[in-house]
Amino acid sequence: QAVRLTGGYAFSEVWPYGKLPNAYRAPEHRLWEQLQINHAVGRVALTHRYRLEQRWLGRVALEDGEEQVQNWVRTNRFRYRLQATLPLQGKTLDDGEFYVQANDELFVGWGANVQYNVFDQNRSTIAFGRRFSEKLRVEVDYLEQLVEKSNGRQLERNHTLLFAVYPSLSFWHEAKAGEK
Repeated sequence: QAVRLTGGYAFSEVWPYGKLPNAYRAPEHRLWEQLQINHAVGRVALTHRYRLEQRWLGRVALEDGEEQVQNWVRTNRFRYRLQATLPLQGKTLDDGEFYVQANDELFVGWGANVQYNVFDQNRSTIAFGRRFSEKLRVEVDYLEQLVEKSNGRQLERNHTLLFAVYPSLSFWHEAKAGEK
């Protein structure tokens, strides 16, 4: 079993999409803290990810014919993801092997500026991938996203096909036996 604590910053900008699009783009600054627990049950590797996010959502409107951020609204969000990975060629996932992966992630918002959509969204994914090495994986994923709009009355279901390349970059060098 492995436990990992991490934190970070993200900037995202979502443009209008889907059957119930937002009127304007939606920029967001986000700080996050995360606890990840990995363990195995038989051949299946399980990952539990708990994430807290402090979000600053840009409210955009037209100003002189151009989209401008009018103000930033602060919210909080909790995310929980359960992921299961099954190697297709042996008891463990080794270099050069294929795998299937499934995960489900629930997003819940809270705070003074979250009024109607406490349930924010849910993402479910099924993937087929190949691990080339500890530092490189490639996947084809199907993602189903269920989003509750900010008015709390509309749900939108999105279906997405993803092709992903996951490089793993290490900034720490572990000394080998005999090295200083």
